[in-house]
Amino acid sequence: NHVSKGRASHLAHENEALRGEVGAIGKDLQAIEHEKTVLSADLNRAVETVSAQQESIAELNHQRAAVTHQLHRERTLHSQELTHARHEAVALRNRNAALQE
Repeated sequence: NHVSKGRASHLAHENEALRGEVGAIGKDLQAIEHEKTVLSADLNRAVETVSAQQESIAELNHQRAAVTHQLHRERTLHSQELTHARHEAVALRNRNAALQE
């Protein structure tokens, strides 16, 4: 299996070029792996942030429901007090009218 010196030199040169490409591809892969690690960490932080925000929203909704309930109770109470005050006013007017007859 005889290979000419020119052919051997050409193959050696090609082999060296291929090794360089393989080395470059290896570096690209390392960079991609690093980028994946960074993106994964970013994603995990984003998920934690969203989770914390969802907890905050749930807590705020709970507080809003409590305030709404309290407001409804106070409105009902004020309405009852107002009705009672009106009845008292009517009773006082009637008594006043009766006294003036």
